[in-house]
Amino acid sequence: MTPQRPSELLERYAPAPQPVSETLLGDFTHRSADVVRLVPRRHIARWLIPAAAAATVAGLVIFSTASSHKTGLPAASPSAAVTAAPVPTSAAPTAAFKPLTAAPATPPTAPAAPVAGQVLYEEWWSPGGRTSAGTTTEFWIASDGSRWVRDTNGSDPTLLPAPTGYLSQVATLPSDPSALTARMRQLLGSANSSDAAVFAAYADVLTDGRATLAVRQAVVAAMRKLSGVTVRASHTMGGAPCTLIERLSAGKGNLYCITEATATLVETGETKNGGDYADTTLATMSYIPVVPADVRDNATTSPTRPPIGYVVLNPLAAPSYSPATPVLLVGWSTKNLLTATYTLADGTRYSHKTTWDGSYNSTKYAPDNSVPYLSVTGIASLPTDAVALDALLRQDLQSAASDASVFTAYQAILRDGRAQAPVRTAILQALRALPSTTAVATKDVADRTCTRFTHSLADGTVSFVCIDEPTGLMIETGTLASDGSVASRSDLALITYIAEVPAPILTNAKPA
Repeated sequence: MTPQRPSELLERYAPAPQPVSETLLGDFTHRSADVVRLVPRRHIARWLIPAAAAATVAGLVIFSTASSHKTGLPAASPSAAVTAAPVPTSAAPTAAFKPLTAAPATPPTAPAAPVAGQVLYEEWWSPGGRTSAGTTTEFWIASDGSRWVRDTNGSDPTLLPAPTGYLSQVATLPSDPSALTARMRQLLGSANSSDAAVFAAYADVLTDGRATLAVRQAVVAAMRKLSGVTVRASHTMGGAPCTLIERLSAGKGNLYCITEATATLVETGETKNGGDYADTTLATMSYIPVVPADVRDNATTSPTRPPIGYVVLNPLAAPSYSPATPVLLVGWSTKNLLTATYTLADGTRYSHKTTWDGSYNSTKYAPDNSVPYLSVTGIASLPTDAVALDALLRQDLQSAASDASVFTAYQAILRDGRAQAPVRTAILQALRALPSTTAVATKDVADRTCTRFTHSLADGTVSFVCIDEPTGLMIETGTLASDGSVASRSDLALITYIAEVPAPILTNAKPA
């Protein structure tokens, strides 16, 4: 098969999906119901997780400085150094990078059980474009789940921290499907233990790779019993037979191809626009004695990650300010980028952006008073009356005060996150009264109920904001295609107040 980019819609799963009966339904694939992975399903997914912050964020599965991987389990200090489980280092060989050029005809088999004192080596391949051989990513995974990552982007290897939450419990998960689901719901917590959330967690356990054969088999059996799951025969990009398991929301979702005999996840992809598309395929999985010296010695230690992303929280609570927690932390997630913004009381902001492959950058922004309604004093003095708020914005916008620009201003205020509940309520009322703005009840990509307000901008783009009416929070924003479908979106993954900006971000942030 000629490699192509996933964006070129490498469609190859033939039979149409057939819903499985409720008694056979199982787990979830990452993009549906109350929990949704908003980043490509790459194997780097949810291991970027040390944390510290309030129990109010304990439901998030995230990169983090603020939450404990969807569970409420104890979290690490935000300034804690990233460490990995001890691994043998004597006589460590080097390992020259040898990128793949095609999917394997015969996928590997996941080991039946961990090998004491060794590291799990995995190699994943994603198809490239017409002039590219694709992307190869290697992982060396220690017993605690910390991992070294190297791929074809040319950057140094990265050492990622051990996971928290349910992925820290892989070695203790039961091998009975019913007991496994009960345990997973317990780990996820009552607020996030829906079938969608459990499905996402099971997919993570399979991609993590450290579970025993018995636990993996239980995971696959349990996935089949979750609501909304479809299962059918399929094949990998390399032509090997596999069983495709997916769970859709609004016709979209992530899919997983599994070799059932060994319960090995061999390929991931996504379903959209009525078709199934290849994404990443497993090329190698085995235990090896040591992490290669050139990988270990050249690895960049990843600082604590921002608490946003692969899964968004449902329900999402409005933030509560207190003098003890003066820093507003807002996390937004798009398909390929996670952005955490830490805003101080004086308007100073630290923006930490992380891409799907774990690369990141932090930027410090000085207080900006160029937009009056987004300045510190401007935000604090916004009217709580919808008519007065509309008038103030038009005054601030001056000659640019069209209905479209007012809509964009409301969008910016809501995305900023500092506006208090009465102001958010006024914005909701003002949007209902804004000419040429339509409102419809809907759900966002995470299946959270919201009201979607849409407005055509001056350049013809149809912009939308999706607002959770009880809290007034904008939980999704983006643009619509000509047929009314969502063309682009950004989703609120977290909003909360914390005590301070994490030390690694303060240290590494570069001035804008």
